[in-house]
Amino acid sequence: MSLAALLFVLAASSPHPGHPAAQIAAAERAFAAQSVAEGMNTAFAAHLADDAVVFKPLPRPGARAWHAAQENPPVTLDWYSAFTLAAASGDFGLSTGPFTLVSQTDPQRRGYGHFISIWERQADGAWKVRIDGGISHPAPDVAIAALDPAAMPANQLSQFREAASMDELAAAEAALREKAMADGVADAIDVMGAAQMRLYLEARLPVIGREAAVETLVSVSPAWTWTMAGGGLARSGDLAYTYGSLHPTEDPEGAPIGSFLHVWQWEGDGWKLLVQRDAVFR
Repeated sequence: MSLAALLFVLAASSPHPGHPAAQIAAAERAFAAQSVAEGMNTAFAAHLADDAVVFKPLPRPGARAWHAAQENPPVTLDWYSAFTLAAASGDFGLSTGPFTLVSQTDPQRRGYGHFISIWERQADGAWKVRIDGGISHPAPDVAIAALDPAAMPANQLSQFREAASMDELAAAEAALREKAMADGVADAIDVMGAAQMRLYLEARLPVIGREAAVETLVSVSPAWTWTMAGGGLARSGDLAYTYGSLHPTEDPEGAPIGSFLHVWQWEGDGWKLLVQRDAVFR
């Protein structure tokens, strides 16, 4: 089967192909299929938006052109969605799940991790990745379930917010930082984390649920804070992301020690952190 035919089959395989969450999942599957078939840089150049941001290891804007200029390395990068969520506007959403990276010269050499991607529908109707980040971690003890297509119609928010703004989102990120500086990261997440949040820390398996995230953060005792560099917001004002650099708590204006990608969801009384991806340089 040709690559074009394969991508068509993947895009059409969902029982709800018209639903935004299903479209995001189909776009993610097509992205991964091209990575396996043609190489990771070729796939990233095809699926990133022109102004997309990736982490190398700090945030790098204009990533599509960078990937387009690179040769494909001798590795196979594959992944799949375990969770997607679409904004009420239907043109913005989250996809996250596990990835594997396998050497083509020594298949026993492999790495594992999780990705977080924000997708946005373009003017021509195509879905492109606006920002892509992730963590590496040990091999999971059990396989992580792939996305259930039958569950995707429920994975769309429903609240439109006319007054949403980037200033409001930046204020939420600043409030998270202020709370963490005063009381610690675990206490900040206990207050500002969504009940179903996902915690992604470099070199650790992901944790799902606010209570489990707080427990993990108490044990880790993060000694960092966040400096926001940018972000994006759904037209419906209900789903958003921020990104930037990590800095030592004792020197918040000092040299960066890592990077972050936070995904936010509006819950009626304020922004709540849905995904916390904090990656300290290794």
